[in-house]
Amino acid sequence: MDYPKVPQEINNIVGDNVKLLAQLFPSAVKDGQVDLEALKEELGQFKEVDKEKYELTWAGKQGAKKKAQEDVYNRTLNYIEADSKNPETTENLYIEGDNLEVLKLLRQNYYGAIKMIYIDPPYNTGNDFVYNDNFAMGSKESDIAEGTRDDEGNPLQRNQQSSNRYHANWLSMMYPRLKVAKDLLMDDGVIFISIDDNELENLKKVCNEVFGEENYAATFIWTKTSTPPALAYKCRKNVEYVLAYEKNWSPTKYFGSLLDNGDAPLLNTGNPIKKLCFPKGSVHFNYIKNGIIEAGDKEKAKLECDIIVVDGINNNDFELSGQFKWGQETLKSEIESGTYFLVKTDKFSIVTGKYFCMFFGK
Repeated sequence: MDYPKVPQEINNIVGDNVKLLAQLFPSAVKDGQVDLEALKEELGQFKEVDKEKYELTWAGKQGAKKKAQEDVYNRTLNYIEADSKNPETTENLYIEGDNLEVLKLLRQNYYGAIKMIYIDPPYNTGNDFVYNDNFAMGSKESDIAEGTRDDEGNPLQRNQQSSNRYHANWLSMMYPRLKVAKDLLMDDGVIFISIDDNELENLKKVCNEVFGEENYAATFIWTKTSTPPALAYKCRKNVEYVLAYEKNWSPTKYFGSLLDNGDAPLLNTGNPIKKLCFPKGSVHFNYIKNGIIEAGDKEKAKLECDIIVVDGINNNDFELSGQFKWGQETLKSEIESGTYFLVKTDKFSIVTGKYFCMFFGK
């Protein structure tokens, strides 16, 4: 006699009910967990609250705050001479290790000393790995508990959308790293963070808390690909984002060509005629690689002396007269802060751009 087979899959009654609640009352289900107070409010049951405030919170936030303040013990940074190239002149450092531990070690000697930081964290796409910061766990224990490590041996855990702490896990990972990164920045320092749609809103909220909403500088949009996947579920996405925050608000302009392919004109019609001296190495030329540009009237400005161009850059100081928006002191200050100048054609419509560098990534 044939008996009906017992199904191998066991129904997740509770999970199914939570999904039904989420369909009816989205605000009552947060990160896969039912907020009973929010559910009561959806049903018209409210209770008076003495103190309400606008804030970002998640399960595990206090632990993330504590993690940012904890010191790193029994760890040190070792100089490896064999892997270094011209360290006496470059003064560059390349460091491998768990990024949170390394950041904390750097904080001991480089507190408030870093001009610019760039990070490229996991985007939390639903199948990403996030860092597990339980440093007390032995390597064998961690391998067993988490099942995998990154290329540098750092313990990781898969953060799936089915997790009840999908967004919370990601925020708990990001908060201490952002907090320590802020400690490393100079007073006029800036941080750039890559991200996509999955956590753009949460990243901005947690950065507002760590750096201050008033220190938000910009959200850059950059084209990731010109051929987005045709099998995309909702729409074919071809852009990602870079958030910029300053440690303290400054009048710095962020229009560097490396970030948004933009530039700004230095000549504006209506400004009084000024004569500016451009130092050697400050101007890039698109229309000439090597040669001499003779002095004389150009369409947009007057060149007061010849320019020697080597590898597309001026190899001597030269003077240019035109309707410039800056004076000589502003020009000098801008060059010191990373501004360069670009002449695209022989019309001499000179524009400005910004140099950017990177500090650390994934």
